[in-house]
Amino acid sequence: MALPSTGPITLYQMKDYANDGNLDSDVSGTMSINDADVRSLIGKTANSPISFSEFRGVAGVPAKQINITVGVGTYFYATWSGQQTGVTLPDLGSFTTSILNNFYLPINWRGLFHIKNSPNDGLFLRLNQGSNSDFVVRKITVLTTLGFYTYHRSDATYTNLGSGNHSWKWTQANTIFGANGSSATVVWFVGT
Repeated sequence: MALPSTGPITLYQMKDYANDGNLDSDVSGTMSINDADVRSLIGKTANSPISFSEFRGVAGVPAKQINITVGVGTYFYATWSGQQTGVTLPDLGSFTTSILNNFYLPINWRGLFHIKNSPNDGLFLRLNQGSNSDFVVRKITVLTTLGFYTYHRSDATYTNLGSGNHSWKWTQANTIFGANGSSATVVWFVGT
């Protein structure tokens, strides 16, 4: 169940939804719009300007935060940037993950990377296990040195790569990642 898309929206609803992706009145105590779990619903950093209206219709809870050290290189006659490991060549960059909201899915992160190879330029998300559903990935937000980006699963082209591996591609002409060795933060949202 998403946060209300019309009518009043309260801080209590935001905090309740951030708790577990449900509006089920299971939070208490003091709360602030600047609480990390509330901010993460819309991908905001601490003390960023935030409006209540930005939370309208938000669906899915942040399940994992992935911190990427960007790798950049030329492989297979194309320019790659981002992070990938454990699926196919090339290995690119590195990452660490943090589970958010005590949410656990038996799904392994494999990478988020951009390939510049006209006319097939794109941003690719790869996961191991799962399926093409909102419960596995509803959207991702990406904060890099070049900006803040949001990508919805429903806007991607999905491919089952076999052996439990899955890929989502968003058409993206230019990389969203910075220089080799720069950092990026990805928040992976799940749920309906």
